[in-house]
Amino acid sequence: MSFRDTVSKLGQSETITETYEPKYLFVGIFLHGGYGAPAKPYMANKHSSISVKTYHSVPKLMTFMNCSPGGSLLGENGGTDNVTLTDYFRRSGDFNILDVSDFSPRNVAKYKINTKDKLLSQNFLGYMNSALDELEMRPRNRTERFKTANPTDTDVCRNSFICDGKVGISHSYQNKSFSTDDRPIHANSGHNWGIFIYNNNCGVEPGTDIHNIDKVQRDVIENEDGYIVGMKYTLDDIVTGLTEEYDLTDEDYLFIFDYSCNNYSTKTINQSNDLRLTRRLGRSLTSDLGFGRKSTKKRRAKSTFNKRKTKKKKQ
Repeated sequence: MSFRDTVSKLGQSETITETYEPKYLFVGIFLHGGYGAPAKPYMANKHSSISVKTYHSVPKLMTFMNCSPGGSLLGENGGTDNVTLTDYFRRSGDFNILDVSDFSPRNVAKYKINTKDKLLSQNFLGYMNSALDELEMRPRNRTERFKTANPTDTDVCRNSFICDGKVGISHSYQNKSFSTDDRPIHANSGHNWGIFIYNNNCGVEPGTDIHNIDKVQRDVIENEDGYIVGMKYTLDDIVTGLTEEYDLTDEDYLFIFDYSCNNYSTKTINQSNDLRLTRRLGRSLTSDLGFGRKSTKKRRAKSTFNKRKTKKKKQ
């Protein structure tokens, strides 16, 4: 059976048709990030813990994150990571993420792929891993090196949870915020400091800054003297604006490479900086983005008995 025949039979509940070629955009986010007031935190009553609103995307989101929910990005503070990654994605902009013709039937079985979305997510993951391996910037490897050098830093060690070669598949998300102020010394606005469209089949030049797309709303950031020092975007602004600009439907895709921190604001969401709340919100975030949850099945306790050792009597 050919690869095309194998793909056509994936899943019993989903039929993969060739009549419509989905649109797609690959978006790279290279800014400061976190969850604050735009995420719309709320409490049911004064005794309940904080929750965060879930938003809906028309196109399906496929998200690759380099940082665990509630954690800080392990990257180059001076911004050289941005330069390296944006240059790579700009040069690789002709790669078609929807082309799965090189994905062998053996891998279909290996990764237990039974839907078209899972097939595309594995293709996207392969593209991401190929880039990070070539650049020696795998987030999990970087996290493990950091943990070895900083064994007492339990906060950053949570990054291992998400940085393990995963792509989230979902139509839902939480409204993360991104800002362009406080630019790293080696990064340049419009080139490697911003939010950029790379691979796509919508006729967009790879490396295009979404700052040039009017339908993507943004807010200005002013300093104490009233001078504009940057721009602020939210994930909802990005998803909604790109959906309208390129007329995306629920059959289309937004592939997102999120190279930013995932901290929960201590002013609006996690005011007491409670680690238990951070973990719960992190699980909620990964569920919304389609990363799945860790198994909640309890391991069966092994029965342990203290067996008395009896000495044999000498005869």
